[in-house]
Amino acid sequence: VPGPRYIFAPLARIRVSVKEAWTFIAAKLYYEPLFRASCVRVGRNLQLLDDMPRVLGDLTVEIGDCVSLEGAQVWIAAGPGATSRSLHIGNNSYLGYETQVIVGTLVEIGANVLISNRVILGGYDGHPLDPLERARHAPCGPEGARPILIRDFAWIGANAIILRGVEIGAGSVVATGAVVTRNVEPLTVVA
Repeated sequence: VPGPRYIFAPLARIRVSVKEAWTFIAAKLYYEPLFRASCVRVGRNLQLLDDMPRVLGDLTVEIGDCVSLEGAQVWIAAGPGATSRSLHIGNNSYLGYETQVIVGTLVEIGANVLISNRVILGGYDGHPLDPLERARHAPCGPEGARPILIRDFAWIGANAIILRGVEIGAGSVVATGAVVTRNVEPLTVVA
């Protein structure tokens, strides 16, 4: 049953204001301190815009100043053996909603980088190419784990996938839905 607008419009505005206030308080008093404790270094003015990223495995995380992280992100330390796995995020960078970062050895995100929603940075294959090895559930060897380097001022569009061993040059744009398997030169657009 529709109600009078003069009653429900202010109630809707109050609901939005309360939700925004609660999100801000939860981020500053709960999520942010908890997240900072799981990182080696976090710069000033970190913005957790919804929830804190889930960090799975033994991952070394360093975050620069003025970094913004949307919610529902998963950062995974993956790969064979006990090699160290590191994620570095430079100053003034943004990682969008539902971004997945799979660190095989190193994922380095430069300064002023924009990574849109649902992007996958896959630094580890997870399974060997040999079908018999896959059937035995064997892990991928060390050749399946390689770094991903995203240089300063790059922009990664929504739903893009960047695979292991790729370097995205400074100022480059990776289009929405692109699957990047090779290095991208600086100031280049790839689709």
